[in-house]
Amino acid sequence: ISRIYVGLQGTLQFGRNTVTFDGSWMNLFDREAVPNTQKNIVVAQASSGLQPHAKISYGINLDQEKHFSATIALENGRSAPTFQYLTKATVGLQVTY
Repeated sequence: ISRIYVGLQGTLQFGRNTVTFDGSWMNLFDREAVPNTQKNIVVAQASSGLQPHAKISYGINLDQEKHFSATIALENGRSAPTFQYLTKATVGLQVTY
């Protein structure tokens, strides 16, 4: 396996609001056989080259003590271990004490 990872991450915070961006690129120098499932059957798929990935998220603290927060995130691109292209949206509520 021969890989190199390069990425950037940034966070902006305005009072109770937070915006985070995470972008990365992975270069698979050699062809790799990665597992993939199709109709409950595991098959090997060859993958190589540049694999981009990006994620942006927005969070808001619902109280000043930051015990309750809500987040929404959008993720797009390829990531290990299967390197399948994905677009995923995540919504969550976090309670911290």
